[in-house]
Amino acid sequence: MMAMAAASARSSAADTRKPLAAFVADAATEAHVRRVTAALGWADADVLSATPAEAVKRLASSATPARLLVDLSGSADPLADLELIADVCDGETPLIAIGTVNDVDLYRKLLAAGVDDYLVKPLASEALAAALTALGAAAAETEDTAPRDPLGRLVAVIGARGGVGSTTVAVNTAWLLAHDLKLKTALVDLDLYFGTCALALDVEPGRGFRLALESPGRIDNLFLERVMVRISDLFYLLAAENDLEFYHTVDRDTLREALHVLVQTIRRNFKMTVFDLPRHAARTQVSLLTPPASLVLVSDPSLAGLRDTIRLAKMLQHLAPEAELSVVLERCGAIKGAELAEKEFEQDGSIKIGSVIPFEAKPAVASTAAGKPLVCVAPRSRTARALKQLAVKLSGTEESTAKPSPLGRLLHWGT
Repeated sequence: MMAMAAASARSSAADTRKPLAAFVADAATEAHVRRVTAALGWADADVLSATPAEAVKRLASSATPARLLVDLSGSADPLADLELIADVCDGETPLIAIGTVNDVDLYRKLLAAGVDDYLVKPLASEALAAALTALGAAAAETEDTAPRDPLGRLVAVIGARGGVGSTTVAVNTAWLLAHDLKLKTALVDLDLYFGTCALALDVEPGRGFRLALESPGRIDNLFLERVMVRISDLFYLLAAENDLEFYHTVDRDTLREALHVLVQTIRRNFKMTVFDLPRHAARTQVSLLTPPASLVLVSDPSLAGLRDTIRLAKMLQHLAPEAELSVVLERCGAIKGAELAEKEFEQDGSIKIGSVIPFEAKPAVASTAAGKPLVCVAPRSRTARALKQLAVKLSGTEESTAKPSPLGRLLHWGT
């Protein structure tokens, strides 16, 4: 894990210019921008409370940064202020303007003047991060030909109902991604009170997860090193077991911002991140999973499972349309004679089954008793073979397209 800090240092050293200079109009926006830039790994970014006129003075006496963010709130003549800033900067410096005016004509005038993007306050963390990342991509094309590591792939595993085996899928696929496919993998249990990923791996969850969600500014590479549990060289766990008296102490907006920062920080340090996501949190959290990302909806082959799978699948498709969605039938064969067949699940045409995980009692008992993933204690079982096929599919590697699973098909939606 110590390599995380070293990687950030090497990235910063690659360009002597500041990655960003942000000039904002108020303390709240300053704090917000600082949190987002921290999540992007820009520890040396300049984020200051300053008017456009003060920004001109500072930029005139210092090296032009790689990117600019300028707050136009209260500006009497935004275009004139931007022209003054342009006069003291390199001509190709990308710039984002922010402000309180939500007006299409202003937006068009700013773009015509050379502004790369305009965001309306109050800023949304996702929108700001996306805009800054886009500027980074543009800057990389023009000024930095060195290869950059792609963002890590995200996988969210969601159970259609309680007890359908979603944690089993999350733990085992994460273990396989790390140990079989040799991809540095993080497993994140987002049920901070009743999650069982740590129990399934027979480890104590780390400390500090809840405090970080209450204070998004705490989340950085050093935070990950401190609170993640190392399972093996390529496999790490982030989990919590919070006291119930702390339940619902984090307001929704702070939690959402913290999770956004967490997702972006983790995916820069891991090739794969698997989230065990409680279904009650899916509505507010799946939109944080930006590509490359997959959603895995797990159900047992029951009538109630079918009903809730259809409902959740439609919701997930609406909230995260860019994520790849796959439906997994778990615990197949656990209650023979009382289960729906795969064809019955697909009968109305709204969903298709991506993977079928058979239930085998002996491997399941052995896994629980040993405190190890089922694929580790019973690697030759039918359950393990199905989980391995699912892990390859979720990895997004060429192997997943070269050797498609006969048991699984990715979910396809009709138009």
